[in-house]
Amino acid sequence: MDYYLDESGNAGDISLTKSDLSFGDQPIFSLACIGISELNSLDTYISILKKKHKIQMNELKMQKIYNKKPKFVKEIFQFIREERIPFFVEVVDKKYQLAINIVNHYVMPPYLMQSEDNGTIFMRNHFSDFIYDEFPDSIFFDFIKIFENPSNNRILDFFNILINYLNNQSGEVYEWLLINIVESLDDFNILEKIEGSNVYKKFLPIPDLNKRDEFVWMLPHYNSFTNIYARINMYNNGDLSNVKLIHDEQKHFDEILKAAKSDAENLKDTIPSSITPNSNYNFIKSASLSFGDSKKSIGIQVADILSGFLMRFTSDYIFGNEICADKREAFDILFKCGDEKTSVGINFVLSKPITFKLFNSVK
Repeated sequence: MDYYLDESGNAGDISLTKSDLSFGDQPIFSLACIGISELNSLDTYISILKKKHKIQMNELKMQKIYNKKPKFVKEIFQFIREERIPFFVEVVDKKYQLAINIVNHYVMPPYLMQSEDNGTIFMRNHFSDFIYDEFPDSIFFDFIKIFENPSNNRILDFFNILINYLNNQSGEVYEWLLINIVESLDDFNILEKIEGSNVYKKFLPIPDLNKRDEFVWMLPHYNSFTNIYARINMYNNGDLSNVKLIHDEQKHFDEILKAAKSDAENLKDTIPSSITPNSNYNFIKSASLSFGDSKKSIGIQVADILSGFLMRFTSDYIFGNEICADKREAFDILFKCGDEKTSVGINFVLSKPITFKLFNSVK
């Protein structure tokens, strides 16, 4: 079986957004992967559907059919369900990814934690949800501004911004955040005396280098790709010897995605399965990775349909935009295909309250 991947939503560095946290009007990122053993039957069915719904375009693009042809999309998803075609999607709220990074580098820095167990993971998620829901956008933008010219002083300034804000709040979670952040600041001061001017690197996510040798700080694409790869590994019971990954062409990030694949494979035996129950980072054998032209690949086009639909549907849901019955039914079809045992389905990287509302909306 070959696995085709395509993304929707700006895949670039989320630290480049403006103060309104609009992320270029694409606050949601989605990466989808679909496993296909026989392309001809899928291609034939899509051709029949295109004639039925009077779709003339040679290359299917979700941005052109999301609002105009929701019944067409729904029927594709019905085919995926009926044929039991495995699919794996990551849907990421970019603001929530910022909240996660604030927790991981200022509230509970992983290199200063003695252990990473289920309790620690729960607390990270709880703090991330709280920061996402309760902190003003200005705090997120202050965090983003560090990446313009990172230094020890900028890290110290952000610590002070967090502490000043928390000192003016009341409530148990605010108090716990303040305690943790003050402890992290103490650690920063100790480490600065030992490591000097480069200690700031411990309080920022590890950057990647793009093809222009520029730092790229936070790519939702990177984490989404590695987790889908681990989910495919779980689906195949650890045997990826004959698995091919074919991603849509990536002019800017192909080398970063190759590195992401290698990084995931090197995590073998370092991540307990209890922490990642719906993925398997214990790679015994690796898959191949190549990049294909979506115009020539119905597999990549269907991956685009999946990623594009879920990116737009999730954004519409979060921001209260009107969602027609066909789009709702299409989402319900995909959601009900989810299977925790095989990792097939959708993984939402959203705050827990939003995720619960979305889940409870399924009929």
